[in-house]
Amino acid sequence: PPRAASAAAEALAPTEEAEGEAGSSCRTSSAMPEHEVQERVYAYFSAQRDFLRSLTNLAERLRFIRVDERQSALQPGLDALAVPEQAYFPLSSSTEPLRRILAFPSDESVVFNTKARCPLLLVVEVQQQGYSVADCCTVRHLPDGVDAPAAVAAVPDAPSLPATLTLSEKKKELWEAKEAR
Repeated sequence: PPRAASAAAEALAPTEEAEGEAGSSCRTSSAMPEHEVQERVYAYFSAQRDFLRSLTNLAERLRFIRVDERQSALQPGLDALAVPEQAYFPLSSSTEPLRRILAFPSDESVVFNTKARCPLLLVVEVQQQGYSVADCCTVRHLPDGVDAPAAVAAVPDAPSLPATLTLSEKKKELWEAKEAR
């Protein structure tokens, strides 16, 4: 539901204080029960899944329209889609800054006509955020009020690795040294 997605997006948006900090976090009220946070996160990602499903459904509907009418039917179909609040560009690493989808610019997207399918090249207007999708999934509030990513909090410090070898150095390296590495 749109209301749940909006509440979830609000719960996952970065705090004002966190934007200037090196390790920005997502807003999850420490007074909010864990199950409510989980419900909001679920609603948020469900809205993203439903949005992507509606895009694939649009491509599927266009497939059954005459080839010469597909391009003209694309923009009205995109305009009819409801872009969820805080919808993000899903084709990036979860650790890259989140790119929030704002809109589909008019007459910029393209329909490719094939015999079996109707692939789309979608141009989207995005706004880069100061946090990543992974930040929203891993931030936990510690008892002393310090935010820390859950994955990092449980992992001890790893030993530092030596400088990376170049390709030519790797080729010249002895087998025993390769096994030791």
